[in-house]
Amino acid sequence: MSYHMQGMDMYFDYPLYFRIPFGSHVFWAYNLEHLKYIESLVRAGIRDTTHHGGVASRLPKWIKPAKNRQQLLKKIQILYEKYLSDTP
Repeated sequence: MSYHMQGMDMYFDYPLYFRIPFGSHVFWAYNLEHLKYIESLVRAGIRDTTHHGGVASRLPKWIKPAKNRQQLLKKIQILYEKYLSDTP
């Protein structure tokens, strides 16, 4: 399994801070800005992947279905709460 699929830092081999299980997958973001950006795509309902090279075309297939939207947003909220509780 690749580092991206596991939500691991590929240089230091540590788990990324913003990572959470999602079914048989791991949802992750590199940092707070990345998390916010992915959230904006999920909220906007961007599902068109016909334009190769766009950000949406690079998202994992399991993030794109509308059926996963609400559960993904709940997981993102959990990551925000984790961040806020860990921030002094």
